[in-house]
Amino acid sequence: MGIRDRSASMPDGFGRLEYDRAGRWYEGDWKHGRWTGQGKLSNGDGDFYEGGLKNDHKHGLGVMRFTDGRIFEGEYINGQMIEGKMSYQDGSTYEGSWADGMRHGRGKCVFTDQSVYEGDFREGEFFGFGKMGWSDGGWYEGEWWNGEMHGRGKEIRPD
Repeated sequence: MGIRDRSASMPDGFGRLEYDRAGRWYEGDWKHGRWTGQGKLSNGDGDFYEGGLKNDHKHGLGVMRFTDGRIFEGEYINGQMIEGKMSYQDGSTYEGSWADGMRHGRGKCVFTDQSVYEGDFREGEFFGFGKMGWSDGGWYEGEWWNGEMHGRGKEIRPD
């Protein structure tokens, strides 16, 4: 008895699969039984993704719409957000680098009152060098540590 070629029974091309969990599905390109190419998916909790995929992971450019109202538009590598813009439920935005699902690296936050922070982030917090401009015209440019002004910098108050 010869070895059976299992690749012939794996999905290849375009198709849709609905999983046992209610509301969980994938529709798009398949290659050797894996999500690869372009597709749409829902995790069953209400989160919805549309974009690039590779080996069953979000990969390339895509848009993720979270149940809580957040929307991420940007680049994924092996399922992780790498670079892009997150729009939050309150209307604020962050555009920049990501690591482990958190703002990390260079980025820019625009808050609901139109205050803006542009600079470095570490694990979601202002960290390193950056500039915060408040909506009242005041600003601070300098060093940050865990979300707080810390170290050398220059602050200007509107008064």
